[in-house]
Amino acid sequence: AEIRERVGKLLEAAGLSGKQAKIRVQAGILENPLDCFTLITAEEIGDNPSPQKLILSDYRNIPKTSLPSDVKWSNYLPNILALKQAKKAVADNAVMLNAAGYISETATANLFWVQNGSIFTPDGTCDILPGVTRQVLLDALSDDGIEVQQGAFKDQVLQSAEHVFLTSAVQEIVMVSRYNSIEYKVEGDLVDHIRFLFQQRKETELC
Repeated sequence: AEIRERVGKLLEAAGLSGKQAKIRVQAGILENPLDCFTLITAEEIGDNPSPQKLILSDYRNIPKTSLPSDVKWSNYLPNILALKQAKKAVADNAVMLNAAGYISETATANLFWVQNGSIFTPDGTCDILPGVTRQVLLDALSDDGIEVQQGAFKDQVLQSAEHVFLTSAVQEIVMVSRYNSIEYKVEGDLVDHIRFLFQQRKETELC
């Protein structure tokens, strides 16, 4: 309740009422390790983010045996380095593999792709961060009778994909226009249906 009140005051003060805020909770490291503080930031985000260009990063995701992947930590050095590598290559984001060489996610988002009308995404064995937006979309697709095939995939599968898109809490669903030298369609009936189902689920359960 306290955090909700602070978020409301921040958004009002910034002239962003009705917009999104990012909340970071950090554990204390002084006398009581259970103490924590919160940092709340807010900024306006465009409704239709531009399609992104991806590269394959040289940096691998940290195995969950070393750092639990189901928690969004503050220290994401491999992801920061992967994103820096993408920017240097004049790209927007980078696909990261796990230590075993399977697709994990991108530096800042979960990854989905469409091939022959089926939807795919890496599963929990690939050291992904199981994002909230990712799960909302999975639930929405499942309720509509659309099966998403989750598993461990080599990045070669992206060479024959028809569509590739990302999910994140900040930008929600973002299409990918290119991965290395491979180009993808960013429009299509299935893509429109995926967006519709996500928006419907979001308005019903999250708004």
